[in-house]
Amino acid sequence: MALCYKHPANQEQVSKGGVTLVLKLIADLVVSERMDTQTATLCAYAAGVLASVAEGSNANCEVIREGRGITILLQALERCMQFPHVVANACVAVTHLSYMHEPSQKEARSQGGVLSILRALMAFRGNGPVQGSICRVIAALSEGSCSSQQAFLAARLPDGDRETSAVSLLFQALRDLPQDSALVTTASWALSNLVLDSPEVVEHVCTIRGPETLVPLLRDLAGQDRTCEYLCRLVCRLCSGNCLPALRSRFDLRALGAEKVLRQIERQHQGSEGSALMHAKEALDLLRG
Repeated sequence: MALCYKHPANQEQVSKGGVTLVLKLIADLVVSERMDTQTATLCAYAAGVLASVAEGSNANCEVIREGRGITILLQALERCMQFPHVVANACVAVTHLSYMHEPSQKEARSQGGVLSILRALMAFRGNGPVQGSICRVIAALSEGSCSSQQAFLAARLPDGDRETSAVSLLFQALRDLPQDSALVTTASWALSNLVLDSPEVVEHVCTIRGPETLVPLLRDLAGQDRTCEYLCRLVCRLCSGNCLPALRSRFDLRALGAEKVLRQIERQHQGSEGSALMHAKEALDLLRG
């Protein structure tokens, strides 16, 4: 796994025959009678190998896809739901395979991946590294895919004496671990995809007091360029348009002092080469509109 990480030559070597062996290993482990710690650890390493081989290589991703990699990884996720290292590595691998790749996104939906991923998000509340990987795969699956966006939005899970949703779980992750910049980044990315062009979801975000969560995050993580970028992008998508939910978002955010925070971000990132400044300016324009 470590030898393949961001090493194109080693990635290519493993993809030539090695991927088939790794996929078969995971498939065999998933159907084994007992899933103990030792078996799960082996499964986690195997999923990690696939993630390392897939990262940054379209050719290697295609080899894994042709071997039913998405399906096998989701089966591992479901079978090993109680093992955080399996869940994290499987989610990272699926992220690399599915980002902006509609056939893989479709395969994940058809294999029940949406509910499995949301069950994992609920199961690992408070675990920042694992939830960060889960939020990342939600973002990748929904990036550029209306079908995946709608599948995540339609999904409901029992949570005690009530039901919960993808949006509610993502905001809970933000509230539970507000100082975890990696988690905040991936959760904000996922949320920005789910609220896109969906007034009903924007209204739901306001109802669950999403703006009250976002403004302190913007203030406290203003110096984290990538995190700030995705937070600002989420604010932009909540405020875009002239529908009533967008107007409510703008009103709520202004009442919470978002304009002042965004101006501070604008000053702080002046002259930077990242995208945080661009998204902060856009968010400010929308709030003032």
